[in-house]
Amino acid sequence: MKQSQWILAAILLAGLIFGITFAMNYLGGSGPTEVEAVLPQTGREILFKDKVFPPDGSLLEREERTSGYADYWLHNPADATVQLGLDYKNCQCGSVQVFVLPEERRAWLAREATALIGVAPASALAGVIVHALALPQIQGGLEGHELLNKTEKAPVGPGQMGWARLAWSARKGGQLRLEARFWFDNPGSAKIATVNLNLYFHEPLRVVNRVRIRPLRDEDLERGVTEYITCWSSTRPALRIEASTPAFRGNPASDPFVVGKPEALSPAEIRELRRTNNEASDTMRAETRGSVLCAYRVPITFRAVSADGKTPFDLGPFQRVVNLRSPDIDAEPVQVTVLGRVRGLVQIGQVGEEISEIKFDTFPLKRGKVERVQVESQNRDLKLEFDRSRTSEFLEASLEKNSDAPEGRQTWTLTARVLPGKAEGDFPRARDPLYEDSAIYLRALLPGKPPRSIRIPVRGSARER
Repeated sequence: MKQSQWILAAILLAGLIFGITFAMNYLGGSGPTEVEAVLPQTGREILFKDKVFPPDGSLLEREERTSGYADYWLHNPADATVQLGLDYKNCQCGSVQVFVLPEERRAWLAREATALIGVAPASALAGVIVHALALPQIQGGLEGHELLNKTEKAPVGPGQMGWARLAWSARKGGQLRLEARFWFDNPGSAKIATVNLNLYFHEPLRVVNRVRIRPLRDEDLERGVTEYITCWSSTRPALRIEASTPAFRGNPASDPFVVGKPEALSPAEIRELRRTNNEASDTMRAETRGSVLCAYRVPITFRAVSADGKTPFDLGPFQRVVNLRSPDIDAEPVQVTVLGRVRGLVQIGQVGEEISEIKFDTFPLKRGKVERVQVESQNRDLKLEFDRSRTSEFLEASLEKNSDAPEGRQTWTLTARVLPGKAEGDFPRARDPLYEDSAIYLRALLPGKPPRSIRIPVRGSARER
């Protein structure tokens, strides 16, 4: 190889390994997936480039409960061996190894770089992907030197190249920042190098766990109203999604809340979802931030009456649950709570001050608590009754019709009670049969029509005092 070709190969080598980094991390692939480029041969200490990974300051996204590593390429430009040791690492969940590339494999890298000479720009990306696939062969079979304490060291010979491998063990969801600090020649050296790895671990199936639906009108339900729950994955290019809702009184046909079959989003919709998930002030919200590799919409339909014609949809505030799962994931279903309100027949609270729930705040559990709210309707033929059968066991209620209602309206005073000694702790409480549906139910009766149910959520905290 001519001298000029070797020089050009060296220049291309840095660009090659940067391209490898991009291709392996963001275009997919197997084997080692994080690589950092090699600096020019200057200085007496071991040289690293882009000591922070990812180099753009973002987070490397991985699936929770997985292990992996990042490789930080290094070079000894000195004419003598330099000892490389570990001064500090910030987490026991990580390990550090040093690998030195044999001379013949360094020549492989040079040949790979030289192979790019004369390649047209339009073909460069395809060439980089081929080189990225060759990287495991260049690195494969080499034994690393693990640095377990501050006194252990790994020799890097004059002019030698290699990499420091910063590995992590299986992790649960959330952010993790790994840091390793190296000394050169001896632990007291004034020259050090610090590398950082910024990670974020996602659940394989992601969704916003509380979805609030726009207010619905009773007459809208006659035609049926369909909304959507969106779920996605930041770690998998495809998932099979199954959606369901807990059986309604043992018979799905008696449920006016219908969960449909999940539908895959188009590539354009996936791009838009990622944009909105990471938008402006919400960029750092752990609930939505990150990549979107695949995404699905789950239709949920609200009907006036169930398919068997026996159950009308509840009036007032509602709360339903949708379970999402994938047979591709060994995990419990993800639970999504759907919240909303159906307007019609009655209003809970004063005119202009409609409330969504009765708040009992904090009270002594032995004494219980009483709250009163107004219930109003423009229908003069409506009759209201307290529904003991559906109301939570720790609650009681009574209705008193008011005689001073405005013309054309009816009003009632609803007295809601938390029974003494019957409630304990905060309510409502998810996945607790006694407190999950913390609500008072009323039965609305109109001549010639089936009874309608009105749900009034309650919230409070019963404490020992």
